[in-house]
Amino acid sequence: MCIANKQIISDSALANASKSLSVAGAISGTTANILSGFASSNYYKALASSYAAQKQMNTDATNTQALYNMRAAADKSDQITKAGEQTFGAQKAAMAANGANMASVSAEDIVRDSAQKETQDQNTLAYNLDQTNFNLRKQNTLNNISADYQSASANQMAANAKTGGYLNGFASLVNSGATVAERWYKLR
Repeated sequence: MCIANKQIISDSALANASKSLSVAGAISGTTANILSGFASSNYYKALASSYAAQKQMNTDATNTQALYNMRAAADKSDQITKAGEQTFGAQKAAMAANGANMASVSAEDIVRDSAQKETQDQNTLAYNLDQTNFNLRKQNTLNNISADYQSASANQMAANAKTGGYLNGFASLVNSGATVAERWYKLR
C-alpha cells in the first residue's frame, strides 16, 4: 500500500490504474498516428490542388500574352501600311516633280519594289508573331505537363500518407497491446 493525497490506495487499485493508463496510452498513440496521416494527406491534396490552379494561371497568362502579341503585331502592321502609303505618295510626288512619266516601266518598277518590300515586312511580322506565339504555347504545354506530374505526385503522396497513418496507428496499437498484455501478466 502507498499513501497518496493523504488517502490509502491499495496495490490492486494502482495496478488497475496502470492498466487503464496503458490502454489509454495505446489508444492515444494510435489515434495520433492516424490523425497525423490524415493531416499529411490533406496537406498533399491541397498541394495537388494548388498545382492545378497554377496550371490554369499559366494558361491564362499565356493566352493574355498571345493576345497582347497579336495586338502589337496589328499595330505594327498598321504602321507598315501607313509607311508604305507615305512612301508611295512621296515616290509619286517626286516622280511628278521631276517630270517622270508615271506610266513608264521604270516608275512602275519603283512602285512595285516598294509594294513588295511592304509585303515582305508584313510577312516577316506575321511569321515572327506565329513563332512567338508558338513558343509561348509550347512553354505553356511544358509547364502544364510539369504541373500535371507534380499534381499526380502530390495526390499519390496524399494516398501514401493516409495509408502510412493507418499502418503506423495499427502498428502502435499492436505494440501497445503487447505492452499492456505484458504489464497485466506481471501485475497479476
